[in-house]
Amino acid sequence: MKKMKKRNLPTSGTRLGGGILESNPGEFKKFNKNQKQKKVLVGSIIGILLVVGGITLYKTFAFYEEKKEFNVLKGRIPVFRPHYNDVELTTVVEVGDYVEMTPESTTYTVPNSYTGYSTNQTIHPSELNLWRVIRKTNDGKIEMVSEYVSSTAIYFTGVHGYKYYVQTIQDIAKQYENDLYTDGSRHVGYSNQSLIIYNSLSGINNNCWNHRTYDKNWLDGALEPQGCGDRAYKTDVSLLQNALGTLASNKVFTNETGNYFLSTRTYTNEHTSATTYRNVSLYLQVSNSYGSEYSGIRLMESDAEVTSSAYIRPIVVLKSGLKVSGTGEKDNPWKFKNESSKTIKE
Repeated sequence: MKKMKKRNLPTSGTRLGGGILESNPGEFKKFNKNQKQKKVLVGSIIGILLVVGGITLYKTFAFYEEKKEFNVLKGRIPVFRPHYNDVELTTVVEVGDYVEMTPESTTYTVPNSYTGYSTNQTIHPSELNLWRVIRKTNDGKIEMVSEYVSSTAIYFTGVHGYKYYVQTIQDIAKQYENDLYTDGSRHVGYSNQSLIIYNSLSGINNNCWNHRTYDKNWLDGALEPQGCGDRAYKTDVSLLQNALGTLASNKVFTNETGNYFLSTRTYTNEHTSATTYRNVSLYLQVSNSYGSEYSGIRLMESDAEVTSSAYIRPIVVLKSGLKVSGTGEKDNPWKFKNESSKTIKE
């Protein structure tokens, strides 16, 4: 048997070409170097892509978070909140939260001796049972405003209605309390203005002729009680705008916005000639359907008495230590532990 001749296999640094085994270590090194350069180049490209991708991803995420935060503030993206049971309201509530609270009074008659209107008028306080938190006070109490305005408008007429206006809507606001939960109330805009103006129309003119409400951002204490008007209502206007983002509110049970009173008076006059002729207008400040305030409810225009109307929007102050359940969202508002067992006054 013939012995097979052992053949050497090509080693590194050799190549097979033209059927002849040739040795070329220099070219092998060059080839190796090229391979390393290609690897470095590919690694660099991948690294650059990773860095660019990371920066892009970060910016996209940051933009998304910023846009999300903006949309959350605008109410466009729902933020899911945990459901709590039987916890103290002050420990979980946030400004803007929804609270369910039913006023005790179901009906209230507004006397025409206060409004100057031709007849008495009736409202239904218990219809407003959904509220929004607008402030947490330092002493642990919570202020909240009705989410909606009353279904019924209240009419005021002339000088008499102007003089008794603040007293009237404060009395109305009190009807939206509930002894189990509330510790006070006011109508939107009230900030210790004079409840009643005791001046006659001529007295108002004599004291206020040179001090129209629009002339100053704030009228001093000596002029407001004379019937010259005030700007104290802006405290509540700021509270609502900061907490809710708007002053606009729908009439309860409808999708229609309702102009509601702001607890303040406005006095204006005009010089119609070089003489001392006085063209006097008395207004009640209101919030309009666009969510801003304006003095559009006239009770006297060009020295003639006028009848005008707007809706009611109360603010109530909650007692401290109240226990609630819910999430504080519109479809699951904070509910008081014994809300279902409340007593309703007729």
